[in-house]
Amino acid sequence: MKKRIEVQSVEKEAPPKEQKGQPKEIWGKVSKISIYLLVFLLPLFFLPWTTSVLAFNKQALLVLLVFLSLLGWFLESLTKGKVNLNFNVFNLPVIAFLTILGIATLFSSYKYGSFWGWPLSIGSSFLTILGFVLFYLLIVNIFQKKSEILGLLLVLAVSSFLAIILGILQLFGKFVFPFDFSQLASFNTIGTVNSLGLFGAVLLPLVISLTFITKKLVRSLLIAFGLLILSLVLLVGFWAAWLPLLVGIIVILLFGINRRQTFQTGWLIPLMVLLAVAMFFGVFRVSIPGLPATPLEVSPSCLVQALQPLSTTIPDLSQRQ
Repeated sequence: MKKRIEVQSVEKEAPPKEQKGQPKEIWGKVSKISIYLLVFLLPLFFLPWTTSVLAFNKQALLVLLVFLSLLGWFLESLTKGKVNLNFNVFNLPVIAFLTILGIATLFSSYKYGSFWGWPLSIGSSFLTILGFVLFYLLIVNIFQKKSEILGLLLVLAVSSFLAIILGILQLFGKFVFPFDFSQLASFNTIGTVNSLGLFGAVLLPLVISLTFITKKLVRSLLIAFGLLILSLVLLVGFWAAWLPLLVGIIVILLFGINRRQTFQTGWLIPLMVLLAVAMFFGVFRVSIPGLPATPLEVSPSCLVQALQPLSTTIPDLSQRQ
């Protein structure tokens, strides 16, 4: 079971009664709106006039909106005279990973590249990971109601829908933007074509889960979106994308066994079919004839990218001995 520990610091004197329009309420809205904007903009955001149109600009957006949300949360706590910290066991591995990455960055032979990411991998830089860790901690501490979490996930679904639609149009040669770099089938707002397929595969189990707790209209839209994501994964044909989809479906099925009051038995057959499809394409790596050929990609594995800061640290330590 998930354990939740609340650490609270309260002043001796009771604060005055809260009224609408006070700064404490405004700063709370600033903090939440920043998170909503980040969730919506991050899958879509790019700037055409920079060298790195995607990674660098997404990192800047992440840092800016996380800092704005953190500032709003801090000022809200300051005006209220108390700080509420929601801590649970899931925070421990996140903080431990950030600490290890920080130590690796500190002893790296190329501290600038390990911290900022440029000209190395921006996505695996310390600054980017720090931004996502703070983003996670802000969500845990700011969004307390289930309706707020559901709203945040629906915002992510809408943004992802637009990004996937754009990616599919690009793959079919329907170029949306007039920029020279966007006149390629491989361009999308997520990253590479394989990254787009992997993004869709990770997102699909979340979309399926949302269909269990939403109403008819939203549920119908989510089902259509789920079919669109499945079409994208089939179109990309990236074998590694089927692995997170396979794991996600198994988790949903296990959840359905334990929570029968939430899980509808009518979903069992579609989920089993989807499970079989994921296993088939993940094992045999079959391409569907008639679909447009996706651009070939040669890229390092996710493990190599994740261990990049450590790889620059170990040689540096050996030279000091």
